[in-house]
Parts: sequence; C-alpha cells; structure tokens
Amino acid sequence: MGVAIYWFRQDLRLSDNPAFIEACLYSDYLLPVYIHQTQKRVSDPWETERAGQHRLAFLQASLLDLKAQLQS
Repeated sequence: MGVAIYWFRQDLRLSDNPAFIEACLYSDYLLPVYIHQTQKRVSDPWETERAGQHRLAFLQASLLDLKAQLQS
C-alpha cells in the first residue's frame, strides 16, 4: 500500500477505467494527475494545429467533469 500517482492521459473516465479502479484499491492515498498542454505545445514541428477549437472545448468540459467526479 502507500501513495499512488495515477496519470490521466487520454482516458478520463473513472467508473469503467480498470487501471484507475486498481490504483484506488491498492493504495492508501491516490494522487490523480493530468498534464494539460498549451495550444502551442499541441502543435507539431511545422506549427500546424493538432487540436482545433471544438476539440479543446470538449477536453475542457471533460476535465471539469473529471474534477467534479474526483471531488465527490
């Protein structure tokens, strides 16, 4: 047991996320982490956007939902 860090990458689900559930079961304390890249870092070396306005809005809504679920 002890402290576990769970790194959210693309899968932001909680209830049907086997890795997250296992991390909860086998740790005393769980630190959930998501690293939000700025739009500039999401660009490729040729400076073309990889994430458009709608994708970024969806990601923001998903992260707010994840935060609310983690707090409850």
